[in-house]
Amino acid sequence: MKLKQLFALALMVASYQLTYATVYNCSTVSEIQNALANAQAGDEIIIASGTYESSASVNAAYYYGGANGTAANPITIRSASASNKAHLKGNSISSKTVLRIEGNYWVVKDLEISYGQKGLVFDNSNYSQAINCAVHNVGNEAIHIRDGSDHVTIDGCSVYNTGNVNAGFGEGIYIGTDKGSWSSYDPYVDYTTVKNCSIGPDVRAEAFDIKEGTQETVIEYNAIDGSGISGANYADSFIDLKGTRTYVRYNTFNQNGESIITKGIAAIDRSVSLSCYEHAVHDNTFNMDASSDNIVEAYSGTSDVHAWNNTRNPSGDMYNSGVSTTSCPSWYSGCGGGGNQPPTVSISSPSGGATYTAGDNVTITASASDSDGSVASVKFYHGSTLIGTDTSSPYAVTWSGVAAGSYSLTAVATDNESASTTSSSVSITVNSSGGGGSSGDLSVLYECGDDNTSNNKIKPYVIIVNDGSAAVSYTDLKLRYYFTMEGTATPTFTCDYASIGTSNVNGAFVNTSGSDYYLEVTFDSGAGSLAANDDSGNIKLRINKSDWSNHDETNDYSFDGTISSYVEYSKITLYQNNTLVWGTAPGGGSRTAAIVPATPQVILYPNPVKGLATVEVSSEWHGAQLVVTDLQGRAMQKMELVAGLLRMDLSALNQGIYLVQITRGDQRITQRLVVK
Repeated sequence: MKLKQLFALALMVASYQLTYATVYNCSTVSEIQNALANAQAGDEIIIASGTYESSASVNAAYYYGGANGTAANPITIRSASASNKAHLKGNSISSKTVLRIEGNYWVVKDLEISYGQKGLVFDNSNYSQAINCAVHNVGNEAIHIRDGSDHVTIDGCSVYNTGNVNAGFGEGIYIGTDKGSWSSYDPYVDYTTVKNCSIGPDVRAEAFDIKEGTQETVIEYNAIDGSGISGANYADSFIDLKGTRTYVRYNTFNQNGESIITKGIAAIDRSVSLSCYEHAVHDNTFNMDASSDNIVEAYSGTSDVHAWNNTRNPSGDMYNSGVSTTSCPSWYSGCGGGGNQPPTVSISSPSGGATYTAGDNVTITASASDSDGSVASVKFYHGSTLIGTDTSSPYAVTWSGVAAGSYSLTAVATDNESASTTSSSVSITVNSSGGGGSSGDLSVLYECGDDNTSNNKIKPYVIIVNDGSAAVSYTDLKLRYYFTMEGTATPTFTCDYASIGTSNVNGAFVNTSGSDYYLEVTFDSGAGSLAANDDSGNIKLRINKSDWSNHDETNDYSFDGTISSYVEYSKITLYQNNTLVWGTAPGGGSRTAAIVPATPQVILYPNPVKGLATVEVSSEWHGAQLVVTDLQGRAMQKMELVAGLLRMDLSALNQGIYLVQITRGDQRITQRLVVK
């Protein structure tokens, strides 16, 4: 089977990954570093018990993983023994992160992590997990979920002795980014879950700091020891709530004689979008030292902060006037009182409108959760026909050798009390084999590494695929990524990660006219050759400016912020011996496959927006219906799409998160829209 066909799914199929998965058994620092640098989806890095002190610096970390796993085949790094943990250690408590993960679908398990400025960081990492890890003796915060990371789970971890260099930044678990650094990191960190963890003692800032820009964070079944908090930077509570829709439930908070703690949980407005509204705090136990000090306080600018069924020992001060205690809010699914709550489920991939070739394998993944119990199973269907069942997260099945036709896919989640929910349908098309033209042996896959159109970095991720019968020397190849430059600064290039080695990847900029540029990527001889019927692996590119000012990517030819998983992409060109072999340059000249893009040609920008938004649609979406809804599903605005550019006036909407749903027949795509 050709890799190009596999990647048309945007996720590698399980059968391929299992065939080529590698187990790295490591007992030295260099072996761990090599495994992290070469790991691919499905690989497992197993580390023998012992202490591994690193002095390396790889992307500001002592240990760094940047490849992507998949839902069916995550990348795992773990100790060989869950009870005798392997210890990853930095060599300076005041610099670098000990372990930094930047790829999707990682499992970090049974490790001890210590002695860096930060302990464990997930950057731009989706659907990753840290399980049964101990993170301690760090200069600032222990665990940081940052830079647009979504659906990250921290489960059964212990955190203690943080803030040894800077007590005011010594949080146990830090979710999101302070508004002062939004220009450097994607602030929108969604669907983080922290459960079954122990935090403290000697966590010198808050046990949890949940920053502005985050939403749908779950903090549950944790035990917090407040002794050793410093009071620096107003660190005087167990938790700071600054984002939106945080659910704090079933935790135990222990003051343990620490007089610095003057409140249990503080809800704080930061005067930016997605800051401090719609929080639920319930069924927690607060073991305090005296009857004074509220267990939940909501300050000026906050709204919809709800608390109920919390226990305080000894009895005494509970809530200030900013906290609502009258009832559980209607927007919260965990209210109870009405029996078992059904699970939620949605198909993550493929996206609506995706196309394949007859005989392809299709990997279907779903996200499922249950607010008052657990998900027992997820079943996947085309129409009424069962494809397969998965009983553990991440939920996925592979549908093998799919015949030509049009299919409607659904997922059905069932919880531990037999309640079930059916997802919205996703339509795909499987074309007959053998049709269309040919792109030759080489093609380019693209994933947008950062969909923020107005920060200081452009991050195209690419993979080169060779479907031919002969190897190709990397030195014969050139990639071009087309963009515009604003201002007078010059562009700068960095390769953040490459399976073939970052030192073998070079970048130069060519100014074609005015503000129009392209980045030309070339390769050193050390990269070797791209084997027949193989691919290059991830190549993660980054474009900044010499003065670190912001880009405007809304008119960049090669940018597509809607592409979140690898697909064939014609707006990045590939040259072999200076001959165009893939893609379409802005001025013409093309060599692409006759394939319908897996990503629908509907682009919405700017996002976040204040006032007017632009919707750009291609002709095949003429007549589609666009509806803007709030998170409760209430329609705010409707329109019919026509080819070209449309303007939406959103000035009447309150700031917050909305969903843009575009429907044509049984095809639907949904994009998140942030109104400032």
